[in-house]
This record gives sequence, C-alpha cells and structure tokens, in this order.
Amino acid sequence: MDFSEALSAVKNGHRIRREGWSEDSYVVLQPGYPDGIEINANTAASTGVEQGTRCVFDPYLMAWNGNAKTFGPWVPTMRDLLVDDWSAAPVR
Repeated sequence: MDFSEALSAVKNGHRIRREGWSEDSYVVLQPGYPDGIEINANTAASTGVEQGTRCVFDPYLMAWNGNAKTFGPWVPTMRDLLVDDWSAAPVR
C-alpha cells in the first residue's frame, strides 16, 4: 500500500510499517490528550511549565523501535511518503 493508504489505516487504529523494518517495529497514532492532562515532573523540567498544570496535547505519530524497546515521535521521510511498501495490522 502507499503512504496515503497507510495513513488512513493508522488513523483507523492500525499499526503501520514498511517492508524491511524489523518485524517488531511499527508506527501508531498517539491520540494525544484533547481534554488535557496534568504535566508530570519530567515534562515540567523540560518545558518550564509548572508541574500539575493541565495542558492539551495534540495527536501525533509515534514509532515503536522493537530492537531498542523505545517509543518516540515519528515524522515520515520523503522516501516513506513515496514508496508503496507499507502494510497495516490491527493493534493487538
């Protein structure tokens, strides 16, 4: 599938990944916190926003790196946008 199809799939609750990525690496939609959430100590320290302040977080794409066992924000590269080797699977 192409990236536009993959983007639709991730918006509908699927994991997306490219051919050649490790089997346990994928991208998901982190829906954010539209109603807001209280800032924790870690976020307060990095942003200067007082701990406990309620803030809204916008949705974003988040990648799971299965090899490193880490999550992080993800932005597609130009190649990611133009290739047709995407696949989707329901989140377990």
